[in-house]
Amino acid sequence: MRYYMLDENNNVLPCTLSQWSDFFGVSAEHYRKTVGFTIINNLEISTIFLALDLDPQSSRSFLFETRVCNEEGEDVYCKRYSTWADAEEGHQKAIKWVNEEGSIYNIKCLNVESKNGLG
Repeated sequence: MRYYMLDENNNVLPCTLSQWSDFFGVSAEHYRKTVGFTIINNLEISTIFLALDLDPQSSRSFLFETRVCNEEGEDVYCKRYSTWADAEEGHQKAIKWVNEEGSIYNIKCLNVESKNGLG
């Protein structure tokens, strides 16, 4: 498994398990793990830094994830990204999706090709 952390500018850095554990163990760093969090019409839109490569077979590392959950906590939207900037953009697109669609769809998590992605 590959581990990652963020530098002070939110750039992704590969790291060891020990460094990864330290990064996630520091409570003051929490704000840097959350890219965005929004609630619209009882739907939670959350974009976070995963810090783990969930698909190590892929040629690109997707380390950020946007999820939209309904009132029951079920995922109704999920996309993954390679960079903080793409995750910020993805969070805004999820907000737009919730505002425009106004209904619940079940879609699979998708890896989104990054303009500046790792890989």
